[in-house]
Amino acid sequence: RTGVVAAAHTAGGLRFAGQALAEAFDPAGYFPGGRIVDWPAHPLRALLIHMSHYDPRWCSWKRKEKPIDMDVAGNVIREAARARFNAIMIDVADGVIYRTHPELKRRYSVPMASLRKLVRLAESLGMEIIPKLNFSKSFHRHHHNKWMRPYNKLSDNDEYYRHAFALMVELVRVTRPRYFHIGMDEDNEHTLKSYVSKVTALRNWLKDREIRTVQWVDLGKLWQPEVERKMRAAVGRLPKDVMLTYWAYGGREFNWISKGEFRP
Repeated sequence: RTGVVAAAHTAGGLRFAGQALAEAFDPAGYFPGGRIVDWPAHPLRALLIHMSHYDPRWCSWKRKEKPIDMDVAGNVIREAARARFNAIMIDVADGVIYRTHPELKRRYSVPMASLRKLVRLAESLGMEIIPKLNFSKSFHRHHHNKWMRPYNKLSDNDEYYRHAFALMVELVRVTRPRYFHIGMDEDNEHTLKSYVSKVTALRNWLKDREIRTVQWVDLGKLWQPEVERKMRAAVGRLPKDVMLTYWAYGGREFNWISKGEFRP
């Protein structure tokens, strides 16, 4: 009668419980009692934002791209916290200036301090950060790794990985993540063998630093069957601790998931 006791398994869950309680009080300031259920019951609920972006449509707008609006990004992160997200995934690409690779600086790149500011905001709201760099190779259409140019056209050799790992080091130092997203969607250039080899190399580097690898999975993509076939064959060959995240824009693909056909 004189107070409220809230218990949760994690600090983030406790924050959500407090937020839900505050929203549930009636105008007189009373809460009749009850159980607050954390929903949806997923341990990781992440919202993806981009500091820069590369896809067929976006590439046609690149010449007009502006630096990330930090006020908008901050508002998005705050709203994500209110909506019970517990993680923010940030696709960094060439949206920041890398100390080790100043040659990747573009017109719209911002100082690494801007990323650090977003990290601190998310952490203050009880959310963790998942950095993302897309290492897919798809030169003829999707251009997901064009952010890494001129090194994007290197074969997956020692020189390529030297650049890739140096960039990853910078993001890991700023974000201190448990997870790192490596992209790898809509990959038209790697063979099945080289695709698995690349994911494994990136995963091994991350595992050595106690970071779990996350990547997109292209299953059920009926509009690009060659990619879907390669991914279906690759899944069984990938390290089992790689987290596969499905992506879709809706329509038939969501129906495909709802029928229970997403079984790698």
